[in-house]
Amino acid sequence: MNIKSLHRILKLATELSKMGLKKEALSLTNILKKSASLSGENPYMFYPEKESYFEFLERLRQLSEESAQSDGEMSSYEASASPPSGSSETPDGDSTDGEANQNFNAPRDYISNNPYVYSGGRRSANPDYDSENTEPDRFTSIPGNNNYRSGKIGSYNQLKLLKERHNIKTVINLAKDSLDGQGPDISFPINPPCTPKGIPIDPEIGGTPGPDCIPCEGRSKPCEPLWAEKLDLKYITIYLGSRGPSDSKWSEIKRELESGGTLIHCTHGVDRTGAIAARWRLEVDPSVTYEEALEYTKHFGGQWDNDGDPNKRLREFIEKSEKPSDVARKTSSSSSYGAQLGSFMEAIGSKESSYTRNEAAAEKSWTIANIDTGAFGRWQILPENGPRWAKQYNRQIRDCDGDSSLMCRELFGPGTEEISPISDWKKRENQTKIVQFKMTYYYDYFKNRTKWKGELVPDRDPDDIWYDVAVSWYAGKGRVGTPAATSTHKQVGKKSGVAYSSISGYANKVVSDYQDLLSENSSVNENLALVIGDSQVGGSLGEAIAENLRSKFSDVKVDFKNGSGPSLWYEESKLELYRAMPAVVFISLGGNNANGASTLVSKIRDISPQSRIYFSGPPPGAIDHPNYNSGNNSVENRSSRNETIRGAGAIFLDPFKYIVTDGKPGYYNSNYEDPDTRYGVHLPRTVAQHYVDQISGMVV
Repeated sequence: MNIKSLHRILKLATELSKMGLKKEALSLTNILKKSASLSGENPYMFYPEKESYFEFLERLRQLSEESAQSDGEMSSYEASASPPSGSSETPDGDSTDGEANQNFNAPRDYISNNPYVYSGGRRSANPDYDSENTEPDRFTSIPGNNNYRSGKIGSYNQLKLLKERHNIKTVINLAKDSLDGQGPDISFPINPPCTPKGIPIDPEIGGTPGPDCIPCEGRSKPCEPLWAEKLDLKYITIYLGSRGPSDSKWSEIKRELESGGTLIHCTHGVDRTGAIAARWRLEVDPSVTYEEALEYTKHFGGQWDNDGDPNKRLREFIEKSEKPSDVARKTSSSSSYGAQLGSFMEAIGSKESSYTRNEAAAEKSWTIANIDTGAFGRWQILPENGPRWAKQYNRQIRDCDGDSSLMCRELFGPGTEEISPISDWKKRENQTKIVQFKMTYYYDYFKNRTKWKGELVPDRDPDDIWYDVAVSWYAGKGRVGTPAATSTHKQVGKKSGVAYSSISGYANKVVSDYQDLLSENSSVNENLALVIGDSQVGGSLGEAIAENLRSKFSDVKVDFKNGSGPSLWYEESKLELYRAMPAVVFISLGGNNANGASTLVSKIRDISPQSRIYFSGPPPGAIDHPNYNSGNNSVENRSSRNETIRGAGAIFLDPFKYIVTDGKPGYYNSNYEDPDTRYGVHLPRTVAQHYVDQISGMVV
């Protein structure tokens, strides 16, 4: 819509108003006010060239107020000017609350005067809908002291009405897509006044020249928080997709609802708002059953009964509700950092290299390369970052000496080995080290900041922190907390022609998958440790390991088979061991062979993804034994099998490094103190205990 067209519409609307045709005039002024939503441009630039900017705004405001005094149906002109209802998913992948016009036969005891959908440029199904002078769609009360639910806020005046008419004090916005179509809003006071760039300043009014005359518009410059601030309302954003909020965010919502005077809303007021309202009813009213709460929610419309069950995750959120008596009995704590990191890395891998737990896909993910960027491996590390991050990893090992920070505590225990040479960063075990290190670095930084080099803030919700880690991984840490982090712009690969995800679409998808994986993997038994292996586990080494683990875990199970190699331990008969979801799996194998070491680790992870897997390779033989360094027991053979195990994907423990005599690694005398030493490779008790003491701090 160009300036001349706008001028003609305003002139026509003025004439219609003078003729008493208020309904038609109102339709035309609404078109003018929504011109930004329809064109995607700046409506403050749309005014006649010869008319003062502020004169134009004043005329439009007066005409709108005059026309609004008439009750009338939406004209066919305005209806045809509104875009048709969109799909249930926005371009950047944010889930919305369903089709625009559905389920309008909902009972009036559940829904107030406007059981219709209105979303930005979309047309409301209610012909009397007025975002300036009525409550939002599906506005109705919910349990508590003056609490309400609704669809999106349409304008500054509508939010003002809610404060004045219903004594709303707090607004919780559950949907980022509800910001679409908000503003520019001529009813929202601009202070100080300003004039768009390139337009002369009115000498009588004054103002500041520049491009910032639009105080807000859409997602990039959200209007709703500015409206709330102007009205002295508390404003909280807890954006949801197709699942409910995290436990900490749900606790925050409950606190506000318990305080009263709170409005919760999403875009249409049916799915996301419905899930929150249903769970709230369940938790505050002991007489309400789950079925009743769900039926209550369905009355508002939405996708609850649609094919494919798109609200499955929201339904699961409702099912997690706790009656007041349940809360007192709840003793479970939040997931450990190790569990969070493991789930997040899996989510990133799935997005970056299409990694799945399927054996073939998992194997392929280690060597996949991006044709556009050269990014390599399961987590798509850029070739210029790989060597640099490997150097940072090695430097961090040295910096962690005596340091108890998150990084050092979680990743760099005593004896952590460097990546050497640096050029080997592409090896799968080194990819894992680098990614663990870099993601922990991002997490540790952003747990107290909302943007790069920003001010310190109180401890943040882990899901929000992981969102910033996802943005950092995909677009760089400097993008965190900037408009780019919420942008829906997609870049196209120069060679592949592939349209890559927007930053926000990428981060939202990763965090969504992370939450699913964390929930799926959270059943690990933190009291259980499992020790498996060959005859070393049946002897002094197994005894020393089990004794050490019993000081950390209440339940330690030991299973061994003489002469076994890794392949035995992923036979069907052995898989039941891992289905117990042990927190730690300690493997001691390789003395007979190392065949299938990687497959064994993968099989364990398939069944119990959050188990911490430690793999101890074959130890050196006793130098005073006749069989020392001969045949299968030779240093060369055993060292080679250790290298195979090192690349299996578990936390590798090298006996040649930690068994030390007189300052010499990989060296000991048996003195024939145990019958076990008859083959010259079974560790005697003193040596086994020495080895376990050395690695104890690494096995947690």
